[in-house]
Amino acid sequence: MDAKKLHELGDDLFTKKSALNSLHQEIAQNFYPERADFTVQRSLGMDFASDLMTSYPILCRRKLGNAFGTMLRPVAPAA
Repeated sequence: MDAKKLHELGDDLFTKKSALNSLHQEIAQNFYPERADFTVQRSLGMDFASDLMTSYPILCRRKLGNAFGTMLRPVAPAA
């Protein structure tokens, strides 16, 4: 496979992935705005969570992450 064909293949795959990136961006803006950088590039001072009406989805994501951390943490041996 030559370089031109490889470049065209890469462009085609990135084009197909753009719809999925848009979906990931929408989900991340609701549940994890700190990491919502799939389709936008934020600069310093940009307000990243101004479109949220409530913090409930963010709190749910944090509780779920904490629950996974608790379940995956090894049990301390009895002393």
